[in-house]
Amino acid sequence: MRILVVRALLPGAPRLFPAFGVSSRKVRNVGIGVQKIPIARTISLRSPQYRGLIKKGEVVGVNYYRITTNQNSRDFTTQHHVTIVSSEGTLQDAEVSVSTVVQNADDPDVTNCVGLPPSGDQITGFHRLSEWKQVAGREWHNTKQTRSSRKEGVDQEGSCTMTPNVWVYFPSPSGGKYALSVTSNPRTVRCDSSPLLKWYKNGGCVVMRGVTALSMAYSDEIINPDTGVRTSFPEVNDHIWLALEHPYLTKPGRKSYYDLDPDAKDIPGNWGDWLSRAKYRPTPGGSRGLASSACKIEYSAAQREGKQCDEFPFASLEQGADNAKPKNNYSVMPVMPAQNEAHGIAIAAWCKNNRIIRSDKFWIQMLD
Repeated sequence: MRILVVRALLPGAPRLFPAFGVSSRKVRNVGIGVQKIPIARTISLRSPQYRGLIKKGEVVGVNYYRITTNQNSRDFTTQHHVTIVSSEGTLQDAEVSVSTVVQNADDPDVTNCVGLPPSGDQITGFHRLSEWKQVAGREWHNTKQTRSSRKEGVDQEGSCTMTPNVWVYFPSPSGGKYALSVTSNPRTVRCDSSPLLKWYKNGGCVVMRGVTALSMAYSDEIINPDTGVRTSFPEVNDHIWLALEHPYLTKPGRKSYYDLDPDAKDIPGNWGDWLSRAKYRPTPGGSRGLASSACKIEYSAAQREGKQCDEFPFASLEQGADNAKPKNNYSVMPVMPAQNEAHGIAIAAWCKNNRIIRSDKFWIQMLD
């Protein structure tokens, strides 16, 4: 049976994240950056050719760049767009070039980040500011495609770093050229062919920036395209919100752990208290078994009738009930089976679409 997951969980429907000031990453297959302005500035340039005269110049502009990865391919794309705001002095009509240096993230001397042949009309090399202004209406001025061929470990990982560069050339009195450069902080793309992500047979890549946020809203739902049935999961969202915001009100409490104070519970999943996937599938005697036993102890038969035991952190996470520290630092609550199952499908889809493997951290962002 095919299942569609609505909103951010739908494959191929990424949401962009702000370029600056936010460490969280809502979706991991698009990275956007802006190089700080000015692109280049010569404050004071003295030389025998200038006979002691001070020559000043400035070019102000922005190098916009975007990194786009694929969910079902180990190829990714880097694009640039140059906007010239103003120029003066020795840099009045300087020559500018933009490029991205791509290297192996672990060892720059290893050539496993392979450049692919370019396609389409590319603006490469040095061009005068007047030329950049003439093509300002183009969305992207150049595009570079790269493939990660390194496959290390069980998840067959290979990482590449992209360092955006801007070079500015301007003439010297002797007939040569002076060069100025501006380099942005590198961005890392991690590619993998993990067996955990079976939807995408060819492997895929993600932009590694900050820590991923699993955003959950009460409007979220899954749709069965064969029947058209929509299923939302407000009871599960209520449970997760309670566990994150008021963990001292959650079960298990004294009935299950008489010697542990429920007021001291601090269930992980908020910003800074990361979650991660478990090393192995949940087993009946592991997190799922502990949660089920706690449900039976903490809730009466009438409260559990017709419902399933929902647990948070999820049984598929390393922070599940079996690894809780202290032992009562998790939450259980009876919820409607259809909602519990739909939420499980949504979480599995989110992990696959965002290529969450065991080494990745994420947190829960509850939306209104």
